[in-house]
Amino acid sequence: MTMKKLIISLLISICLLPAIGSAQTITTPPGFFTACYGPNLPPIPAAQFNTIGTTTDNEVYVCEMYLPFAMQVGHIDTYLASASSGNTFNVGIYNAAGTKTVESGPLSCTTPGAIVSTLGVTTGSSSPTVVGPGVIYVAWSEISDLCQPVGVNPYLANINGLLNATTNKYFTLSTLESGSPMQLPTTLGSAGTPYTFQNIIFAIFEP
Repeated sequence: MTMKKLIISLLISICLLPAIGSAQTITTPPGFFTACYGPNLPPIPAAQFNTIGTTTDNEVYVCEMYLPFAMQVGHIDTYLASASSGNTFNVGIYNAAGTKTVESGPLSCTTPGAIVSTLGVTTGSSSPTVVGPGVIYVAWSEISDLCQPVGVNPYLANINGLLNATTNKYFTLSTLESGSPMQLPTTLGSAGTPYTFQNIIFAIFEP
């Protein structure tokens, strides 16, 4: 093969390669993203693991994030730090239009440790759903502050002031979770207020 033909062949091969961020969808492991941080773990040296808190029972906390790829969410992994028998917490995802597409279903606060919601199996959960690419909103709520899933402290007490400087990226909803079993609101609706400094739930979303 001549050099000219080799170069042409290479150029054709490059053109046929899938584009970065293309329409390919991650449907099987490996692959995951974390709540509010995207396709990586939180920056551990600049963060502290603690527990999330709530100022009002059943209040829904929301963070905006950008997911650069499409992924079918089939499992939501969280960790419960301290038990509170009879209480539950929820984690979910809303699309850019503000419609709920993914929900863990109420997760029990009875036994500390790793908790996995298998979508379509866990009571009250949604079916496995493709999310991204683009803007999504991760939401979480708990029946009582006594239920304490692990959260991530962004380590900057004024970070919410920075992130909400132009548009609200961290905020509460004006509608509480409700129902039996407890469910997050079906839409983001009207946002409440940008929330004061709170830990972000440490949740991993994966196929």
